[in-house]
Amino acid sequence: MTTRPRHRQIQLITGERDACVAAARRRVAGLAALWITDQTMEGTETLPAARAHALLGGERDALVFDAHAGFDVEAFGACAGVVRGGGLFVLLAPQCEHWPALDLEEKARIADYPHPPEAVGGRFLARLVRVLADMRVPVARADTPLPAWAVSPAAPSAGTPDQGAAVAAILDLARSPAPRPLVLLADRGRGKSAALGLAAAQLIAEGYGHVVITAPRPAAAQTALAHARSALPGATPRGRGLALGAARLDFAAPDALAAGEVPADLVLVDEAAAIPAPLLERLLRRFPRVVFSTTVHGYEGTGRGFAVRFARVLDRRTPGWRQLTLQTPVRWDAGDPLEALVFRALLLDAEPALDAAVSGPMGAMEVGRVDRDELARDEALLREVFGLLVLAHYRTSPMDLRQLLDGPNLAVFVMRTQGHVAGVALVAEEGGFPPELARQVWAGRRRVRGHLLAQSLAQHAGLVDAPGLRGRRVLRIAVHPAAQGRGRGRRLVQAVVEDAARRAADYVGSSFGVTPGLLHFWQRCGFRGVRLGLARDAASGAPSAMVLRPLSAAGKTLFAEARRRHAEALPCLLADPLRGLDPAIADALLAEAGPAPAPRALDATDWAELTAFAAGARDLAYVLAPLHRLIAPAFADRHIHSLLTPVQRDALVLKVVKARGFPETAAQLGLAGRRQVLAELRGAVRTLVNALGDATARATLAC
Repeated sequence: MTTRPRHRQIQLITGERDACVAAARRRVAGLAALWITDQTMEGTETLPAARAHALLGGERDALVFDAHAGFDVEAFGACAGVVRGGGLFVLLAPQCEHWPALDLEEKARIADYPHPPEAVGGRFLARLVRVLADMRVPVARADTPLPAWAVSPAAPSAGTPDQGAAVAAILDLARSPAPRPLVLLADRGRGKSAALGLAAAQLIAEGYGHVVITAPRPAAAQTALAHARSALPGATPRGRGLALGAARLDFAAPDALAAGEVPADLVLVDEAAAIPAPLLERLLRRFPRVVFSTTVHGYEGTGRGFAVRFARVLDRRTPGWRQLTLQTPVRWDAGDPLEALVFRALLLDAEPALDAAVSGPMGAMEVGRVDRDELARDEALLREVFGLLVLAHYRTSPMDLRQLLDGPNLAVFVMRTQGHVAGVALVAEEGGFPPELARQVWAGRRRVRGHLLAQSLAQHAGLVDAPGLRGRRVLRIAVHPAAQGRGRGRRLVQAVVEDAARRAADYVGSSFGVTPGLLHFWQRCGFRGVRLGLARDAASGAPSAMVLRPLSAAGKTLFAEARRRHAEALPCLLADPLRGLDPAIADALLAEAGPAPAPRALDATDWAELTAFAAGARDLAYVLAPLHRLIAPAFADRHIHSLLTPVQRDALVLKVVKARGFPETAAQLGLAGRRQVLAELRGAVRTLVNALGDATARATLAC
C-alpha cells in the first residue's frame, strides 16, 4: 500500500545574510538540501538562480532559496515545484520592512536606460511581504533557534484518477479509426508529462509502431521519456528514445516533424504553449493522431492564453477535438501551502473579469492611465489586469508581473466598465538619447537596455536621428474577449496616443508578430509600417513588424523617411531572407507599404549604411535595397568593375542580384560557408564605396 504525498511547508528566515544562512543550515540539517544562491558554500550543493529552470521535473526533500542577492521571480516559481510532498522550502530574505528598498541586483534587470537600479520601484516586493503575512507563512529572525525539519518521506504515489484518465484518452486516440486531437491541460505536479510517457510505453509494449514525443526543447521532454523508459526496462535505448521490436519511441524537434522529416503514427506534444502557434497548426495538418499537452498555471504563465487561442484553431480545423484537465496533484496533497503561496505571490491563477461584467455598452467604458501604487494596493484590479494579459498573450511570465509593477519607464492604461477591466495596454518610454550616444547606437557600437523602436530604426533602418527623439512603445495590448469587436481596442490606443501627445512625445509605435489582422488593426488606429524584422516572433511564428504614428514635426520627418526606406527594402526582404513568408502576410505587407518609390540615386544615408555594412556593423538583409542601387552603376563602369576580384563579383551577383541562399552561394564560389561569403561581400562593398561613395563615406572607411 502506497502512502499519499503530504503537504509541503515554507519557512521564511529574515535578517543579515550570514546569520540567515547559519539558521537555514540548522533547519535543513540532515537533509539533502539544494541551495539556490550565487554564493559558493563549502560542503553544500548550490545552484545559481539563473540556472533554476534546469531543476524542472526533479524532486528534493528541501530547498533553500537565498533572496539576499536578488529575488529572481522566475527562479522562485521554478524552484517551488521541485520540493516533494512532505518537504520544506526555506526562503532567506532581508528584514521585511527593509526588503522592498533593497534587491538592487535584481532591480538592475528591470532598469532600462537611463534609469539606475535605485529608480526601480519596490511595489512587487512590498506586495510579496503582504502576501507572506496574509498567508501566515512562518517567519523566524536569523537569530531564532530553529529545530531541524523532519521530512516524512512518502512512497511514490500510484498516480491519480486524472492521470489514469489521461493515459486512457491517449490510448483511445492512438487506436481510433477516426482520430481527433486531444488536449491535456494541468497545473504543475499533476503528472501530465508522466501520462504521456506511460501511454507511450504501453503502446510500444503492444508493438504499436512509431510514437514521437516533441517539445520546445529536448530538456522539456525528459520527464515523459524517463517515465517511458522506467515502464519498459527491457527496451533497447535508441538515441533519446527507445525501441522494442519493431515499435519505437523517439524525440524529434517540432519543426522537423512539421516539415515531414520525421514520420510518426502518434505525436505527443509536451509544453505545447511554448511552441509557436503556426508550427502547432502544421503539426495538426500533418498528423491525425496528436496530443497537445501544456501547463496551465506554471511558472511560465503561458498555458491559459494557449488554451483559449489554440482552441479556436482546433474548432476551425478539427471539430470534435477532446480536452482533459488534470486537477489532482500527484506529488503533494491538494491544498498544498507552498503551491498556494506561489500561485498568489506570482498571480499564476489570476483570471480576467467575467464576461458579463465587461460586455456593457461602449459609452460606459472609462479609459485612462492607472497609478501603479494604486494598482499594487488594489489586489482585485491587479488580478484582472494581469489575468487579461496572460489570457491574451502566450508569453506572459512572473517577470512581466514585476516589470508591470516596478519598471521605471512603464505606464499602464486600463479600460474599465462597472469597475472591471475590459482592456489593458502597457506602454514604455523610449528614446531621448544624447547626440553622441545616438550616434554610437546607430554605428552599432552601443546597445542600451530597452528602447526597441529607437535602436532598431537606427541600426536596421539607418535613421541616425531616431534615438534622439522621444517616443512611446505599446508593449502589450489586450481587450477582453467579451468586449472585442466594437472598437474598444482603437479607443484604448487613442488614449495612449493622447497621453503621449500631452507629454510632448514625438511618436507612438509598436512591434508585433505580423499577421494581416494585426496589421489592419494598427492601420485603423492611424499607424503605418516602418520596418520588418527577420527574426520570427515566438508566439506567432511570423517576423516582427514595426509601426509608427508621428505626433510632432520631428516625428513626422522621421516617419516619412522610415516609410520611404521601408517601402524600398520590403521587396528585397521578401525576395531573399523572407522568401518563405506566408503569401497572405506578404500581400498584406506590400499593400500596407504602398507603391514602391521611384528609382533614385544613392543618397548620404545609403552611403552611410553601405559603409557600416562594409565595416561589419550591419546585417546584409538591411542593406539589400541600397546594394541593388550600387551594383548597377558599378557593373556598368568597366574600370570600377575591374577593381573587384572575380569572387567578389560573383558573390554580388549570386547573393544580391539572384537572391541565392548562403549555402548555394558558398558552394558555387568554393567557399566554406556564410561567414566567408559575407567577408567577400563586405570587401566588395568597401571597394565600391571607395570608388563611388560620397566624401563622408570614403572618409569613414579610411578611419
